[in-house]
Amino acid sequence: MRDDRPQGQQSIEDYEDYEDEVEDYEDEDEDEEFSSFLPDIRLHYRLLPNVKGAFLAGLYETAVFEAFKQVEIAVREVGGYETTDYGTDLMRKAFHVDNGNLTDQNQLRAEKQACSDLFAGAIGAYKNPSSHRNVEMTMEKATELIMFASHLLWIVNSRLLS
Repeated sequence: MRDDRPQGQQSIEDYEDYEDEVEDYEDEDEDEEFSSFLPDIRLHYRLLPNVKGAFLAGLYETAVFEAFKQVEIAVREVGGYETTDYGTDLMRKAFHVDNGNLTDQNQLRAEKQACSDLFAGAIGAYKNPSSHRNVEMTMEKATELIMFASHLLWIVNSRLLS
């Protein structure tokens, strides 16, 4: 059983127990499996139609690609950008420190830059690779990345309210 010691201070046995817990999830039926890993209530609504279906079908790479595609589409729509704006360049433009349409001007300059880096890095690291080649994806990694994409989408939503 794992404890609350800081990461790096756990023993190898802690991680072996975690692997056993993950295997237990894999034995559940599909709907329970999905809700165990990706509860609907936590996911951004843009991810439910296409991402959930791909995930349940075991198409984890497709699910992750679709999740980050939805981030890109949301940034383009909410920021008022053209379809010719895409990828990391779109993220840098939308979250530009000085004049990005989605930049939170109440943040410190370093935080604005970090947000720009976060979005550009996410698209570059998790959407682009699947656009160009096959990427090995486990259910656990897909779960983490889909939740991350959901978080990015909620950030984009918050810019609607600003």
